Amino acid sequence: RSMRLYLLKCMERARGLSFVRGTLAEEPLSETNWVKEWRDLHDIDFEKFIGAALVPKWNPFLGESQDLAEYREATVAVMELMTTTSTAKLTRYAQDISLLPEEKRRKHVGGLLLAVCQEPGLLAALEEPHHRPPWRPMLCEWLATSSDLKVTDKERMLLRIFSGDDQPIQELPEEHRKWLETFVTYGGRKMDDLLRWRVLGHLAAVLIAAPETSLLHSLRCMMLDPEKMTKDFPAFLPAMDEDIRSRVLKALVERGENIWKFKSHWWKCSCGFTFFIGECGRPMEVAKCPGCSLNIGGRDHNQTEHTFQDDESDRSPWGYVLPPAEKDEKHVTFREVQSSSARAIRLMLHGSMFLGIMAASKPGTQDPLPKIYGPLANESVCTLRQCIEAQYIGSHFA
Repeated sequence: RSMRLYLLKCMERARGLSFVRGTLAEEPLSETNWVKEWRDLHDIDFEKFIGAALVPKWNPFLGESQDLAEYREATVAVMELMTTTSTAKLTRYAQDISLLPEEKRRKHVGGLLLAVCQEPGLLAALEEPHHRPPWRPMLCEWLATSSDLKVTDKERMLLRIFSGDDQPIQELPEEHRKWLETFVTYGGRKMDDLLRWRVLGHLAAVLIAAPETSLLHSLRCMMLDPEKMTKDFPAFLPAMDEDIRSRVLKALVERGENIWKFKSHWWKCSCGFTFFIGECGRPMEVAKCPGCSLNIGGRDHNQTEHTFQDDESDRSPWGYVLPPAEKDEKHVTFREVQSSSARAIRLMLHGSMFLGIMAASKPGTQDPLPKIYGPLANESVCTLRQCIEAQYIGSHFA
């Protein structure tokens, strides 16, 4: 053993760590008996060392902050199972958090999801089909069936997926399975795929833990309880387009048009046709209405009998209004939010909806991927109801 370690140390000094990792993972060294025996021990540190270049290296949850206490407790319990193949500590952890008040329980469930995402979840990307560690089936079974783990069915599904258990996805019909490949880490996934997967895992954990007073609570409802969003109809979602009249006004001002502020500029004909008057916002010309051919506008600030001032109430469209991803605007902005921030908000919205679709899946049933966002889709501008939700929302997230 000492000679082998000496050999590896010499290789590191001469060529660097990356060379040692690559050599151990490739023939002929990977086929030597001592490397095979080493891998058969399912040494977690050894597997991480070999696959360091294949998975994200940075762990954002390392530190002594009190905000990370739930994550650290859960990590200890998960690592105990991975090193001893015993679920005893994980079961005690689940029993302890089941006695906590609901808000604290959810925070610990979020910590557990972060722990399984960071450790067994990422390790799944390094595992080979015929070389999986003995603790893997035990963890999968415990998360799927443990009665000590007091979680909802949707929370349990997310815990299973982000622990690296792809069985729920494999049990779905092919026409649904292909749209949920983002949630799979096995099979030689690229770094970009794993980063998207980890973003979803971190978002799921944060939303599970979000209290009702949090700004993230609406996204938690989108993920775990979308029915709540439709109770007060119509529902208005974050990151959707604003009133088109506001966008027109801003575009004219940005172009340098002489538009007086604090004046109403929107008018309408008796037939309902809406039009805009610039500068001071009062009518100075008469024109034919494109809708009914009556005279609209006016002279010397006096409107015609068929012209009425429109109200200033916000007419932003209700519900989910975005077109398919390939037809959506690339430069996103709304309500004077900067483009980068606007895209981040939409990423979080689509991430929470994508997670909601995965959490609500029911493998092995007649309706394995039920539609849950149909009532939120504004059919006048959006075709979500006519499409597979996982495809429609997943394309926006990607």
